[in-house]
Amino acid sequence: NLSLVVLQPGSKMVSSAKAAVPTVTDQAAAMQLGQCAKNLATSLAELRTSVQKAHEACGPMEIDSALQSVQTLRNELQDAKMAASDGQLKPLPGETLEKCAQDLGSTSKAVGSSMAQLLTCAAQGNEHYTG
Repeated sequence: NLSLVVLQPGSKMVSSAKAAVPTVTDQAAAMQLGQCAKNLATSLAELRTSVQKAHEACGPMEIDSALQSVQTLRNELQDAKMAASDGQLKPLPGETLEKCAQDLGSTSKAVGSSMAQLLTCAAQGNEHYTG
């Protein structure tokens, strides 16, 4: 994760800033430097915690897998669009055009309903449903 790249140099910066505080002759500047070092240390700790929580919640493999699935589905959808525009779509053996049309309609309704539910849960911050 790119945010982890910031942690080590940021920690070194905090240490350097804290070490430099006693050498600063301007008291206001020394106090400001010390406070900034504390703020940076706090922010880095929060970043580390957030990255760990995100990693635990999502896992890099799950995200990569989901992205790959989306790309595969996008490709399949594009292939289906091309086949439809070329008039190449045909029912599977044992299926009729009417049954396929009915299945398509019910599946479309189910997808629409699921998307609406997903958007509602995401807007409400329901992590149980949205992951």
